[in-house]
Amino acid sequence: MEKNNSVTMELLDKKKRIHRIGYNEAYKFWQAEWNIAIKDIGLEGLSVKISDKFIAADEILVFREGHNIAALGLINYLDFNLDAYKDISYFKAMTEESMDFIVNNGYNKIMISTYNIVGKQYRRVKVGNTIMAIALPGVVLKILQYQPDLDLGLGMPLIPSANHRTLSRLGMTNLPGGLITIHNVQAQFMYVNQGDVNLGKYDAGISSLFANSKIAA
Repeated sequence: MEKNNSVTMELLDKKKRIHRIGYNEAYKFWQAEWNIAIKDIGLEGLSVKISDKFIAADEILVFREGHNIAALGLINYLDFNLDAYKDISYFKAMTEESMDFIVNNGYNKIMISTYNIVGKQYRRVKVGNTIMAIALPGVVLKILQYQPDLDLGLGMPLIPSANHRTLSRLGMTNLPGGLITIHNVQAQFMYVNQGDVNLGKYDAGISSLFANSKIAA
């Protein structure tokens, strides 16, 4: 496995001034890599020519190797004190049992990470001591952990990508309700409580990535 210490991280934050070139590069990478994933996984009815999900992201986590983007993920912060958040399309894909679990446990401040994608040639590359495919969701969970006002982190990995196994290794748990089918493939909603974020053996390596990043810990 190639080890690459030249990889850097940054957050493109909608609330702050976003560098136009960096944002456009992230969007092109997102489109290109998801078009590959759509074909490889056999997703139906999903198009990244429609940019709504990308634009809607509150933050975009970007990994770069030099000038090239290696991976990215879209992050949104939701507030269930506002009813409209409960009706976004993300939750419409959930089973009733999964949604009831969130509501009945009083989770209000929720972070979701969607459309996470690692460039095909970077999936086995190491960032420090951590494979990129683990580092990306691991950093997302660290961002959650660094914001104690948040109650819950959610993800919806696609089963054919095997990312549910990665999230399980990083301490996330399946939501009640079982598998769903979305874009003709199976997926599993997974969660972690704020107080339960524990990356296990990956914690030190993922934490170290923040030292040379543009992300405030």
